[in-house]
Amino acid sequence: MNARMVAEASVTLPLPSRTHDAAAIAAEPALSEVRRTAVAALVRDIVEHG
Repeated sequence: MNARMVAEASVTLPLPSRTHDAAAIAAEPALSEVRRTAVAALVRDIVEHG
C-alpha cells in the first residue's frame, strides 16, 4: 500500500466554538469554501496521479 501527501488538500478548519456538531460545521458558510477547495485539490491529485 502506498500513500501520498496532498498538501493542498490538507487544511485546518477554524471552529468558532466547541458546541458545533458535524451538521453545524457542514452548514457553516465560512468553512464551505475551505472544504470545497480541499476536496477539489484531492480529486485533482487522484485524477492526475491515480
